[in-house]
Amino acid sequence: MYFNKFLFHTLQLCLILQVTKGDENYDIIVNDYYHYTKKEALKKNTTEQKWYNYYHPIEGKGPFDKIKLSDLETFNETIADVNNQKIKHKVIYHIDYEKWRQRIPTHANTFNMAFKMHIDKSQAQNIRGEKMIFERNYPFISQDQKHVVFRLHYNSLQDQRFFCYYENNKLKFNDNLYYGWNAYVILILIKSEEKKISLMKMPYYKDYFLINGCPYSKNAEESNNIFVRYVFEPADKSNGFILDPTDKNYMIFPIYPIEKGSTFFKCGIYKQHKLPDIEIGFELEENEDLVKDYLKEKYNEIRNDSCSINPSYSISFMYHGESTSINNLINFVKFNETIDQNTLFGTKKYTYSTEILKGKNFYFEDNKTVIPNFCIQDLKSYKGIVEMEIVDLNIDPTINNSGINNYLIKDDNLDKMISTKCKIKVEGDSSPQDYFSKAVSYSVVKDTNKNLIVTDITFKKNEYQFYGKYICKIIKKASAFNETLIEDKSLSYFFPTDKRVFEHDLIPIFGVNNDFFNCSVKIEDIGTFIKIEISDNGAEEVSATNEQIDNVTLVRSEDTIIFKSEKIFSNVLVKCTYKTIIETEFQIIKSFKIYSPTTTTTTTTTTTTTTTKVPTTTREPIRLPEEKPIIITEKPQDDNNKSGNVILIIVFCVLIPFFALIIAMLYIIYRYKKKMATEKMNLDKEGNGDTKENSSKRFVFSLSTNNTEK
Repeated sequence: MYFNKFLFHTLQLCLILQVTKGDENYDIIVNDYYHYTKKEALKKNTTEQKWYNYYHPIEGKGPFDKIKLSDLETFNETIADVNNQKIKHKVIYHIDYEKWRQRIPTHANTFNMAFKMHIDKSQAQNIRGEKMIFERNYPFISQDQKHVVFRLHYNSLQDQRFFCYYENNKLKFNDNLYYGWNAYVILILIKSEEKKISLMKMPYYKDYFLINGCPYSKNAEESNNIFVRYVFEPADKSNGFILDPTDKNYMIFPIYPIEKGSTFFKCGIYKQHKLPDIEIGFELEENEDLVKDYLKEKYNEIRNDSCSINPSYSISFMYHGESTSINNLINFVKFNETIDQNTLFGTKKYTYSTEILKGKNFYFEDNKTVIPNFCIQDLKSYKGIVEMEIVDLNIDPTINNSGINNYLIKDDNLDKMISTKCKIKVEGDSSPQDYFSKAVSYSVVKDTNKNLIVTDITFKKNEYQFYGKYICKIIKKASAFNETLIEDKSLSYFFPTDKRVFEHDLIPIFGVNNDFFNCSVKIEDIGTFIKIEISDNGAEEVSATNEQIDNVTLVRSEDTIIFKSEKIFSNVLVKCTYKTIIETEFQIIKSFKIYSPTTTTTTTTTTTTTTTKVPTTTREPIRLPEEKPIIITEKPQDDNNKSGNVILIIVFCVLIPFFALIIAMLYIIYRYKKKMATEKMNLDKEGNGDTKENSSKRFVFSLSTNNTEK
């Protein structure tokens, strides 16, 4: 595996600055460069000295960019720990990542980018650039120091020095930004339409995963730089290896799809001033041929039972097997000596040789072939026992029912929520108790309805449908999980106390249908029929044990004991007695109110012209699924009510004409009185001889008199 070491040389770039004296303008010319991937370099048999450090110019396409400082976006933010009053101009230069990608050839590494910038003015002979603190002397750097080279190496990704400025005819970075007057300070940012930028493409196949390094530095986490910052992925930190504690520039991980099917392994997030976040990591590709190409002859030695890698020059991880249907995550964690306390079912140990990471071999930047070497080993397997855990309820020790957990529900247990769950115990006192947590998931279900998960049970006085058999059922599991590894001891029964009685609400029945007077042969897994008793208005009609069923008066069907009689009943009480598997008994009582049929309303459809369909409802009494539902009709009016209705109709018909007559008489009297009052008013006017004219004269005279008096 020839990995291309490249670590994240560069995401960001360069900068130069220019002197501003009076009205003079200084252009910055930007040239871009690319870096071979190791695979391509080896294919081409590159003989150039230190090809892994050599950045090739992009020829035939001209400069990457030409900058005028006056055209750059103004940067108005305050720079921490700097005398901002001594900065004359603060501007931002954006590097267009997509533009650079379009310019580089197909064999170029899509992350390692470099930019060389110089001031294109003849009068700038004395201007020199100061290289970045982590920069090296690359072959294309001019020795006359008229150029400034900037590339984003994995080191600089951790220690952000993205300001450059002009001072005293020198281009500098922000480590000396505290002194002197600065004509310009430039903040350089990477502008990308892509939300993810890959350090390199990493192949994998099934559970064959290679290692690589993510940029990491504690200093970056504690940095107060709010303009450009790299944030390490928190989820990975605890499980990575820093090979040399003095050089905390990267952290080693197996590079794999953290979520099944994902195509990107995230190392961290690149945050920039007023720009969207960019994820930094590795593009993933499931490619067996490429994995074989990297591993060479080591490919067939990966799964040897014994690992030949020297422990002193290796790092190890635990892999939690394939992703399960419980969650879609697959995980690597750092191996440690307390392995038995942390192992999960299906865990494999991955041991990687660190030879691949030495010197220039990191990111496979060396100009020689180094074959990755690692081995995969299966760890110790455990067996377990699944049991049902019932909160606030103890197993009844008096019940002799071998191999079954028996619970007797007493009066003080009624109307209380009882929590249930399944728990797997792993064999051995020192074994990891969460060993099967990612391999299999159990839930409590009732044996008669295994599709319904039961998390809690509440038993009530007259409800018996929650009694019976419960088990722990596998709800989800990994495809590689072997069920025989876990012994099932979860079988549990809940029983009512001896002689408990369950009473139904009163059930109304319309018509003659005595088939409703029955007992179920079996109440699910609670009890079996032993006796039926039927009475009407307190008088016993029939009483028989299971052995006395004669199939005449009492008929046994597949699942029901039915009472057959042509007699008409009115108030029927049916008592069904059952025996449980622990030899206790309980009784179910059903009460019926029977209403006589009428000539105009029937419960069945017949071929007569007077038949009226009666709406029916299905009453689901408190029972178990095997007990047949009772089909009933809406309760009709009884005979007494019908007689009362007839009387009301007669009274209503008599009263309506009576009240109408009263209203008519009152209206006639009203009209007569109104007419007499009008005639009397007219006679009064004629007797006084008053007219409208006389009235007016008197009114005017009255006013004049009043005025005179005044």
